[in-house]
Amino acid sequence: MYQRHREDESWVWREEDTLAPSFMARVDHNVLVGSEAVVVINVSGAIGVQEVPASLRGMRRWEIRPVGAPTGPDIMRARGCLERFTGALRGFFAELEAEAKTLERLHVLPALPMSAAVVLGRVHHPQVHPQLVVYERLAGRYVPTLEVGGDSGAVVEAVTGAAGGSSGWDV
Repeated sequence: MYQRHREDESWVWREEDTLAPSFMARVDHNVLVGSEAVVVINVSGAIGVQEVPASLRGMRRWEIRPVGAPTGPDIMRARGCLERFTGALRGFFAELEAEAKTLERLHVLPALPMSAAVVLGRVHHPQVHPQLVVYERLAGRYVPTLEVGGDSGAVVEAVTGAAGGSSGWDV
């Protein structure tokens, strides 16, 4: 899997693997874990605490972000960067399995390049991990647009229709 590079419109991995940042997951809002929680994934951009929907602000919240490098649209320049992101995501889900056994739904606010979004879908295991409720930024606010795992279906269609999703997908 490759990441398209905006500066030269190429799909080739850069050789600068040694400059690839690592990623870390940390608790950003430490409250008891209930049946729902939030993860903000800041990779290609930064989602501020004030942008988290009000209905999610009281939940336990994790943040996944690069270490020692700013977020930005061209962060996935090298294969090593994507591999490090994958490792951080796997570690995050392993932490959830070990420490958040009551978690049933995980609200995901992503600022991700496409390659990292594909990794998120590949790493998530619907029979093991909580249901994902993925949000999209529309008209300056985050709204749920996709549910993965759990009892998805009509809820996604109703949410997408109400939100006026931009993906153009008919779910």
